[in-house]
Parts: sequence; structure tokens; C-alpha cells
Amino acid sequence: AALRTGAGVLFASPLSTGLATHRIFYREINTQLGDDLSVEEKVVKITQDLNHAIEACIREQPESWFWIHRRFKTRPPGEPETIYG
Repeated sequence: AALRTGAGVLFASPLSTGLATHRIFYREINTQLGDDLSVEEKVVKITQDLNHAIEACIREQPESWFWIHRRFKTRPPGEPETIYG
């Protein structure tokens, strides 16, 4: 959509700075790419840049993210194998 319309892309997410206080983490995503790239290459570049912004946000406060994948493959003895209800 950004390539077709010329609209800018901004990734933004609140990060906690304390009890009921937050700051905004944001990154502008460059969508003004040169004419030497195909549309597909531009989409890949924009997507990579967006994912890098998301990754930077997660790395800054990893405890703030809800991880939906199974991080630990084994469980301590006596705990159920399925921890996701």
C-alpha cells in the first residue's frame, strides 16, 4: 500500500517506564527506495526494515511481550506437558 500510495510507514509501540507510565518506541520505515529495485525487492526491503524495528522494540523490553511459541520443549517432572491450556 505504501508503494502504491506514497504513504509513509511508521512502526510505533508503547514501552512501560513504570507504574501507569509509558513512552513511545517508534521507527520510520523508509519506503522511498530507488528505481533500481523491482516492486518485489522493495516489498522485501520494507518488510525487513519493519521486522528489524519490531525486533529492536522487543530487544529493548523482552519482558513486555507475550510469547506464543513454546520456548521450552521440556517441562519439570510433575508439570503437564501442555502449558497452554
